[in-house]
Amino acid sequence: MQEAIKGRLKDPDSAQFKFKEAPVISFDVIPQPTTNAKLFAECAKNNITIPTRYTYVHNWKIEVQVNAKNSFGGYVGFKEYDIRIKDGKVTKVDISIGEFIKSVPAYMGGGGQ
Repeated sequence: MQEAIKGRLKDPDSAQFKFKEAPVISFDVIPQPTTNAKLFAECAKNNITIPTRYTYVHNWKIEVQVNAKNSFGGYVGFKEYDIRIKDGKVTKVDISIGEFIKSVPAYMGGGGQ
């Protein structure tokens, strides 16, 4: 699991990890667009939104904080990541929503500079 995050870092060997809590059950929602050409054409002709089916994938979510060195050799501070695991394998690594909001400039509604 740590290797999945280390691959995103400038200095993977400097990584420090803090696991926030135990894994929790999570669901990812995956849109499945229609492949029905007749339905697609009918919806397009009548300006109707094309219906989408969704698949719900059960997995485990682990929240982890990671601190690592940047290109200048200094630690950047802990950043939060959400890791998804299914069948014992890492399926997704994302920056946490809280961390994302901090990175958005204040004038755009985020918490950044």
